[in-house]
Amino acid sequence: LATSRLVASGGATAWAFLVHPLDPEGFIDLDPKMATALARRAQTRQMMVDENDPEILEALRKKGDQFDKYIKDIGIRPIGEGVFAARGRRTAGTFILVPYLAERFAEAMVLRSEGYPDLYEEIMGAIVEAARQAHALGARVLGLGAFTSIISAGGEELVRRLHDIGIDDLIVTSGNTYTAAALVQGALAGCRKMGKDPAVSTVIMYGLGSVGTPASYLLASRFRRVILVARNQGKMARLAKDLMAAVDSGQHEITYTDDLRSVLLQADVVVSAIGAAGTQGNNLDIHLLAPGAVVVAGDRPFILPASAPLSRPDCLFLEGAVLEGPFWASCARFLAMGGENRAFGCLMETILRGADGDSVTHATGVKMDPVEIARLIDRAKYYGVRLSGFRWRGRRMHWLAILVIRVQAILARRRT
Repeated sequence: LATSRLVASGGATAWAFLVHPLDPEGFIDLDPKMATALARRAQTRQMMVDENDPEILEALRKKGDQFDKYIKDIGIRPIGEGVFAARGRRTAGTFILVPYLAERFAEAMVLRSEGYPDLYEEIMGAIVEAARQAHALGARVLGLGAFTSIISAGGEELVRRLHDIGIDDLIVTSGNTYTAAALVQGALAGCRKMGKDPAVSTVIMYGLGSVGTPASYLLASRFRRVILVARNQGKMARLAKDLMAAVDSGQHEITYTDDLRSVLLQADVVVSAIGAAGTQGNNLDIHLLAPGAVVVAGDRPFILPASAPLSRPDCLFLEGAVLEGPFWASCARFLAMGGENRAFGCLMETILRGADGDSVTHATGVKMDPVEIARLIDRAKYYGVRLSGFRWRGRRMHWLAILVIRVQAILARRRT
């Protein structure tokens, strides 16, 4: 797949996007034999739970490590292709696999913070090799999917390492800018469907990483009250101060807390963007939500179960930052996007930059550039890219289902 040079026309630039499975089942799409390895892995893990003997536990751990070896044997390689064509521009791209599970990325970051950088360096080496392959295929815009962005500091560390090996003409984007914009667009659309006016509503921004931070600026300009929720009090205090300076303090209120559970009942809308979900747990207890609340989940992996709408039929749960447009991907099932013409915000930003022929500046790190966000939103409209309706776990929600949720919310409020 995608072993010949990528082609673009009409002023566009070829692109590439780095991907990795969010869970072990994702590898079955790449190699059906992995199903047997997965079954053995699950059996081994259960045995480890049931076992108390340290020597047997160590033997089981080594047996479990074989699964990582199977994954690495798949290799760093292209696994699919994508094409975007609109307004006389056509850009082709490739998806390159970085063969590590989300849990390994999270583990690498924790170990590095504790003074053990080996796994981090191993994964960063794989990311650099994937970027080198993308460059050799002719890509000049490179997008970072899921944890490949998080572990590389939003792409900034990758840019430095590419420079060290002489690659300076591959533009790297974390995809955070348009992901943040798409999440906020989803929150506003959810408000409209549930009859809420953002100008008098309260929104919780859960997670202040590379997506949550820029999204906070957009939310602060639209909602009456924004509650920032994260673990770092200092970071929240600085961001709250910056947000207050950017909006009319007489019309907007910014507060922050590290205790999500204590403020969930106050929220009309919850926007969740916990990038490294595996490292900080999930405090989003849906049973504490107010009736009629809108939850926009921008997390990958998801922190909420697929059954959340069944547990709270009076709340609207939306899968955030899923877009559709004149786009086709050959590995849509592996990417779990819900269709061949759909893309997550980070991928769509990569494609938009390719369609525009972007080859000037990187879009990395945690930045808030209102001009760039506005430009990407405008370019998305120009090329016919839009939110992919109201979706949850890959399935589109019918308008009648949303109407039922509104009725359930009214009834729940009456009962309370």
